[in-house]
Order: sequence, then structure tokens, then C-alpha cells
Amino acid sequence: MLRIVSVLFLLLLACLSGQVRSSEWVYVVTDGDNLWNISKKYLYNVTYFEEVRKLNNINHPRRMQPGSLIRIPLDWVIKHSAKVSVKSLNGESIFVRNNTEFVVTSDIQFALGDELRVGNKASITLVFADDSEMTLSDGVIVAFDHLTQYGKTGMVDTRVRLSQGKMEIRAEKQKGVASRLDIATASAITSVRGTVFRVGVDKSKKKGAVVEVIEGEVAVSQDGDSVSVKQGFGLHVEQGKKLTSPIELLKAPELINFQKLLQSESNKVQWQPVTNAQNYKLAIADDSLFSNIIWQEHSNLTSIELPVLNDGLYYLRLTAITANGIEGVPNDNLIELNAFPKPPTIEPTATIHVNGSQRLSWSHNNAQHTSVLLQLSQSEDFSKPLLSTTLKSNQFRPSRELPTGRYYWRIATLEQESSLTHGPFSAINSFQYSLLLPAPSLKASIKNDDVFLSWKQQDSNQYIELQISEQQNFNGATSQTVRDQHQIELSLEQEQVTYIRARARLNGEPEPGEWSKPCKISARANLAICGV
Repeated sequence: MLRIVSVLFLLLLACLSGQVRSSEWVYVVTDGDNLWNISKKYLYNVTYFEEVRKLNNINHPRRMQPGSLIRIPLDWVIKHSAKVSVKSLNGESIFVRNNTEFVVTSDIQFALGDELRVGNKASITLVFADDSEMTLSDGVIVAFDHLTQYGKTGMVDTRVRLSQGKMEIRAEKQKGVASRLDIATASAITSVRGTVFRVGVDKSKKKGAVVEVIEGEVAVSQDGDSVSVKQGFGLHVEQGKKLTSPIELLKAPELINFQKLLQSESNKVQWQPVTNAQNYKLAIADDSLFSNIIWQEHSNLTSIELPVLNDGLYYLRLTAITANGIEGVPNDNLIELNAFPKPPTIEPTATIHVNGSQRLSWSHNNAQHTSVLLQLSQSEDFSKPLLSTTLKSNQFRPSRELPTGRYYWRIATLEQESSLTHGPFSAINSFQYSLLLPAPSLKASIKNDDVFLSWKQQDSNQYIELQISEQQNFNGATSQTVRDQHQIELSLEQEQVTYIRARARLNGEPEPGEWSKPCKISARANLAICGV
């Protein structure tokens, strides 16, 4: 709606001021205005008010109708040199003023004639007098050829020369005929009015340039020729060659298995290949406008490793680039990094017995962070943790009242002892919580060449598992389950020495008890000894 209103206003302006020239500023009268105050505020000399009255045929200079238009020659309007300030700064850059180099700091204001040289792996965002912004990074070189501000009118005339690298411009809507924002390269001049676009110098041949429009529309001029580049289109320009028609920007790459929450210091971003893409650019900033770029890389693959960053919120931008350097539509995403402090290293535990002594245990990765948050759950997704507790030790034993079964646990390092703010959780581990059944006490006897084996029955829910082998180490043993009995009769080969052992199990419990000491049995020798 704002864009439509703006267009209608410009049409109205054209209709009501058919005599307006490019060298004239048009002022829109507001309630309470008079020619004297307008002249005092905007013009070099208050005495111009009479000339303005005559030029516009104003009969009542002290009682003007709000909304009426006043033509004023630009030569009468106050103007002075505009400044360029630094909005954000990363890495080291320098600027040249009067043939002397200076290091760029956040409080520097650039002036007419300065040349800015952005360092490799550095980035800087500039703010101009009309609040337009320009983000430069990775070796960009620009010179400020024209910086003029027309008093309090809001009109600013800015002309910047780009000799190396690429910039992104977020241009404010211009406020009058004197407003101008031109980006010049060796190949062409790009003129804008309220848009977001990129301009770059072809790295392979410095006489080439690219223009890419993300929002709005820009005009590109070369040797008297001009072409309009609309939103979603780009243009490759070469010095000495006729301007071609803009081409549609490559679509935004589609991320694969993208995770907004990153909980590791090592992270890889992957994406689907884009047709006609020669390579890709990935950038990270701490603001959604990408005015403060903290890292960016190019890759001819469809994946890239992210740098190690401090915990926090970041914005990630991925674009595809054509063979002639035209960068496509960006895919912007908000990511949250929570990789520190690192989680403790868990010591895997397969089983914990209710009546045993085993514990969950871990080792700390940072001597300064030893307090942890431990969570226990019956489901692997931890949707409803049974337990969430803070600990200062490196061991934990579940309560005896906890029902037997399979449990999952994970652990995170607390950033401070008095806070629940923590780093990422460890990998999820599980353990079986079960009863440790005592080994059965076996007794054996031989009667009429038959072997009788007996034990004490512990529980009606308990059953016995027997192993029978000819080897003392029970290699090749056969198994036999005995339920609802406390003795059994066995028929064994008389010629062989046989070994038998047993362990108790509970119905529904996957974990068995301990094996008993074996019995050594020889029917021929009438030998039956248990506990060997």
C-alpha cells in the first residue's frame, strides 16, 4: 500500500507542477506554514521569500492552503557536505584520506574524497545522510565521489565509486529532485530510488560488473544507454559492450535437513543443487538485514562447514551464483547456537540393579563447569521426563522406588550453579533397571544312574534357567528352562563328565540373575559335586 500511495503522489506532483524543472525543489505546504518560515528554514537567505512568492504567484504568503505545492530553485536551497557514519564493523579495514592511511574505527565519519578499503574476512556497514545503508565485505574498495546534503529538506546527493568487490545497498526512498544515489563502476552507473540491491565488480575482469535487485527497481546506465532492472532480476555489464536484457535471478537454494537449533560446535549446512549455479555463497550475520556480517564463504559444493561461534542467535543466508557472477535470491534463516558449555562425557551403563551398587556416571569436560542437569525418562523423546535434577557430583543412582524397566537419560552442563541455564544435552543413553537375583544354590545327587538336581525356590514369579555342557567353560552348552519346580531329574551320558549351572529369572524381567557355581557330575564314577 505504501508503494502505491508513493506512486500516486508522484503522479499528482507531475500533474500539478507541469512547469517544474529538474533544477527545482517542490515543497508541499503543511498546516501552519508561511513563506517566511519556509525561507528561513530551508533557504540560504530569508529574503528569498519574495522571489518564491513571485515564482509561484502566491497572493497570501502568510495563509497558504495545506497540500499546495511550492517550486523553489535548487540553487536557493541550503546545502552542505554530508557525512557517512559506521553502523557496524567486523575485522580490520583501512581508509585513505589525503594520501594517508588510517584504521577504520566505529566512530569514524567518512567524507568527500575518502577511499575505503575493506579487509579480507572483514565487513562494514555504512549509513548515509538519508539513512540509506551500504554493507561491504571481503576486500571491497569504494571511493566517496559526491556527498551533498540539502539542509533539512531530506534530499541527499550521494555518488560512490566501486572499484573492487561487492556491496549490498538498502536505499531509502528519495525525497526530491536533488536526491540521488549512484553506484559507479568502470562499466556502468546504477541509480536507485528506494530499493534493496547488490552491485559487484567482476573479479576475473575488473571492467565487468553485476547488478542484482532484491526489492524495488534500479536503472543501469552505460555510454548513454540505460536499462531498468526490476525486482528478482540481475544484469551482467561489460565495458564497451551493449547493455543486455536482465535475467531472472537463480532461485534460493533449498536446505536439506536444516536444524534451527544447533547444539554442537561443529555444524555442516547442506542444500539441494540449483540449476545453472556455478557456486554458492553462505553468510552469517547477527541481524536480519545482514548489516553486520561476521562470516561468509564461497563453495562449489552443496555443503559447507560452519565456523565455531559463540552461543546466540544468528541469521544464515545462502545464495546461488551463475557462471558470470550474478548472485541469486537469498534463502535467509534464523538459527540458534547452544553448543557451550559442552556436555559431560557419559560412561555407558547397560544395567542398573535395584538391589545392586551400579550408578550412572560421567566425566566433566571443563573444570570450571561441574554442575549438571540430569534428565531421566521412559521415552526417548523426553516429552515427559520422570526426573530433572541438578547435581554437583559426577554420579547418580536411581531411587529404589523406581519401577523396573527401560530408562533413557541425558545430561547437560550448567552455565552457573544457581541457574538452570545450560549447554546442549549429551547423546541419549539408556539402561535397564532390574532386580539383581541371587545365584541359586544347587544340590546334586545320583540314584540308579539318574541325576537329581535341586535348589531353593525363591519366588512364585521366579523361574530357573539351566545350562548343561561337557566343557567347564560352558562352550556349546544347551539350555533348559524349569518353571514351578524346585528340583529336576536328568538323564546324562554315563561315559561323559557333565557340568551344570543355573540362574534365576523373573517373569517380565529381561535381565537375569547371576550364574551359580557349576556342579560337576559323572554318573559312571557316581560323582556329583556342586560349587566347583
